[in-house]
Amino acid sequence: MSTRKDHTGMRFGRLVAKSYVRPGNGGKAVWLFVCDCGAEKEIYVANVKKGMTRSCGCLFHERFTHVTHGLSRHHPREYRSWMEMRQRCGNPNNKNYFRYGGRGISVCKRWDDFATFFSDMGGCPPAHTIDRIDVNGHYDPGNCRWATAEAQANNRRSNRVIEMRGEAMTVADWCRRLGANYRKVHAKLMRGLSPELAFECGGTS
Repeated sequence: MSTRKDHTGMRFGRLVAKSYVRPGNGGKAVWLFVCDCGAEKEIYVANVKKGMTRSCGCLFHERFTHVTHGLSRHHPREYRSWMEMRQRCGNPNNKNYFRYGGRGISVCKRWDDFATFFSDMGGCPPAHTIDRIDVNGHYDPGNCRWATAEAQANNRRSNRVIEMRGEAMTVADWCRRLGANYRKVHAKLMRGLSPELAFECGGTS
């Protein structure tokens, strides 16, 4: 029978081993560690010894906060758009939640990080805010752009109604009925093509 090694008091990065807790998956030992920040966390001792885990998570948070703070300070307009986007999609107490998160609109996981959001979207021109090309789609790199208030007003799902074949429906509804690609059709309409030509050239999903 193997003897469990005592790691009590040993330091690994910001972590100090406090006590053995239990065997984990595959028999790996789980220990309780105390982080320099004061937090306690149960971690596989093997991961700590290999350097895979060096803190309770505060080290990553500090680095992330440092990067985010620097970007937010130099790019307040983009940071504000990022924060407001996340609030209206993820906070039920936000006054606009019912128009976004409340109807299933979400922010892609990639944009949990403001630095990545800024890298994808680039700088926001004056008098522009973030806009979804497909107003029924999610916030992600392929469906978002910086747009003026006028352009966004023209793209609202309540305003994008076109008449075709003797029937009036929103562009999104027509795309669903005809199996067309919304982004392609929308781009053709923005270029001034007639609805018939836009759907003919827009292709199918």
